[in-house]
Amino acid sequence: MESPPLPADPLLASALVGRGDSLDERERIAELNQKRDWDGLLRYAEERQRRDPEGSDWGVIAAYAWVRRGDYPKATSALSRVIQRNPEDIGAWNLLGESQRQAGQ
Repeated sequence: MESPPLPADPLLASALVGRGDSLDERERIAELNQKRDWDGLLRYAEERQRRDPEGSDWGVIAAYAWVRRGDYPKATSALSRVIQRNPEDIGAWNLLGESQRQAGQ
């Protein structure tokens, strides 16, 4: 059973700030987030991640979408990989903590 959607949360949304390589990408991320289109945001992140597999931004954005959808195991797994590559990504750490909290860990 899927968890109910999380209410708006500035801490969660802060994980998206500055993500994306261009203004167009950042605007698209913000638009999908505002619409609460988690499936669209996930598709967008996965598409971009295929183009830039080493970039941590897209892993965090995908994880954000999974958290918003209530799929905490996928979010936690993705964020763990991001943090291994980039341990200084504070947004990823915060989102990982929220994902684990929501999962009851």
